[in-house]
Amino acid sequence: MSKRVILVDDSAWEQVAGRLRGIFSLHGFNVDVFNNVDECAQFFDDKAALCPADIFVVDVMMPPGTRYANDETHDGLITGLYVARDIRERFPSVPIILWSGTSIDTVRLLAIHMEKKLTNCIFVRKPISAEKLLALIEGYLSNGKFAASWVKRVGSATATKDGPSLQFDACELSPLSPRKYGVANCGGKYH
Repeated sequence: MSKRVILVDDSAWEQVAGRLRGIFSLHGFNVDVFNNVDECAQFFDDKAALCPADIFVVDVMMPPGTRYANDETHDGLITGLYVARDIRERFPSVPIILWSGTSIDTVRLLAIHMEKKLTNCIFVRKPISAEKLLALIEGYLSNGKFAASWVKRVGSATATKDGPSLQFDACELSPLSPRKYGVANCGGKYH
């Protein structure tokens, strides 16, 4: 039985998604690609309670569409974090790979913070080769966890009276609050 991967990324990655589809199919995977969050949300709504994938790969920076138009996505800088949150609420145990090619530290920190809040979730930087992504996914599906070689120490987590806090370089996140960390001033470029 083939495994199913759902990739949620903006249309700028359409060519890469086609390449991933080809390579993954050679290894027995079906890859469904959603180039916008509204398509993806409709697909989830149509699936009711049954999880449609063995693993999700979600870009952090995507246009918010109508689904997240009223949320604080900061012009799409963190739309994928809302997608991941919604996936986790609907499908509590399915693994999620958050990925982004951004060099904006605040966005990366928020993604890392979200990774810590969700179970079975990891953040990786784009670009990542199809072969490495495949190895990451196959490793998870074989062992039920992400391989230790993929989990990098990015800072230190501590408990505070307001909840968990993550230290990374000179920044601190506690709890997830994009506006507090100036994400709105970073610009609206998607990676």
